[in-house]
Amino acid sequence: MVLENSYFDKVKDPYYRDGTAQLRQSGSVVVNSTGQRETGGSAFDPRSFYSYTLDPAAGVPALLRAHAGPQADIGL
Repeated sequence: MVLENSYFDKVKDPYYRDGTAQLRQSGSVVVNSTGQRETGGSAFDPRSFYSYTLDPAAGVPALLRAHAGPQADIGL
């Protein structure tokens, strides 16, 4: 699993892997959270398959407030 620029707030065990998993994490923000934050293995590099641009992890809460849930300009 590849976990990039995620935002965890008030989460128990934000990320961890079991004995058979590969988990690569980078750029994430963890606040008001407890427990495991464990990575291991090499997982894969998504950029080997396609290009993309990440939003800064610190901006994720604002992005969710702006774009999650019902939107007046889409849907029914």
